[in-house]
Amino acid sequence: MKIREGRPPSYIIIFDALISIILCIYALSSKVVIYAPYYKEKFLASELANRYFNEIREYRNKIGIPIDQVNDPAGSGLIGHQITPITTEFGDLTAKLTSINPNFAALFVTYLKKLKVKENDFVAVHLTGSFPALNLCLLAALTTLKLRPIIITSVGSSMWGANIPGFTYLDMESFLYQNGLIKFKTAYSSYGGIDDVGRGLTLEGREIITRTIARNGTILIKANSLEESIDTKLKLYDKETQGHPIKCFINIGGNAAVIAGVEVPSGLLTERYSDHPGLIGAFLRRNIPVINIQNINALAKRYKLPVAPSYIQKPGEGKLFTEIRYSTKAAFLSLVLILLLLAFSLIVDVDFYMKKLLRRFK
Repeated sequence: MKIREGRPPSYIIIFDALISIILCIYALSSKVVIYAPYYKEKFLASELANRYFNEIREYRNKIGIPIDQVNDPAGSGLIGHQITPITTEFGDLTAKLTSINPNFAALFVTYLKKLKVKENDFVAVHLTGSFPALNLCLLAALTTLKLRPIIITSVGSSMWGANIPGFTYLDMESFLYQNGLIKFKTAYSSYGGIDDVGRGLTLEGREIITRTIARNGTILIKANSLEESIDTKLKLYDKETQGHPIKCFINIGGNAAVIAGVEVPSGLLTERYSDHPGLIGAFLRRNIPVINIQNINALAKRYKLPVAPSYIQKPGEGKLFTEIRYSTKAAFLSLVLILLLLAFSLIVDVDFYMKKLLRRFK
């Protein structure tokens, strides 16, 4: 075979370029779906959370509380009012809309699996009325993984949360419990608000919360200060586990006993925050990991979930479940073929053989 001498002809360069482009297009169009770890558990939890959403919406319609389609464009029924007697503080409507996503249940599964929790493990849970949708997502994750939560809930809510008297988070939870959709419920409740003792609420607001707690069969935590509230809640968690180890502490919202005025990041917290003055630090000092959920919009962006959409995302959609990647096999095959083609064109005098072949047909 004749070895090339000099520069390759233009038509060979053009031919090589066209074949290379075709192979590149083939590699770029060859995509594969990669399923995330624990895909099955995540999907089941998200489906269950979506069912909870639907059940609560129907419950709200049944008891005759209208849904504000302007402030709740998805018609979820999980957005409250701006101001009510049990509203404790300012709340961001954008964050509340972002939270109405059943796929947050998959995020809870992700965190819990990272902590290697197992069926029937005890977990300490602290909820508020501020993010009822996230509370429901957590219930779905706990149910799917068959964990044993000890739940304490502060009933008061920030703006746009579960702040409607007669339709608080405790009412939603009790509805699910009474209809057999969950097998556990809040054991103890506090007022919430400043210092977690109801400060900042009116007398009417505190009375509404007191009646709500009694109506839903939970026990009111009576404390006179923030320090007493923190200490009491910690002791109640220990009491309810009856000596069994607590595998993690999960917080949703900004309850004063949990946060104690010191903001911390959302997500899995490490011993770096063990000097925190609230319940977060108390558990970390015991070497019990903490899952903290507060900055909802930041979490949504981190995990590619929609921010304040006008719809409810379908269960199983997004980065938490699957990821589209280019096929490494297709890319490798294309690269090898391109290199062989270039090597052949540079080393072998294709032009010489092409002209020789054409002369035979003349």
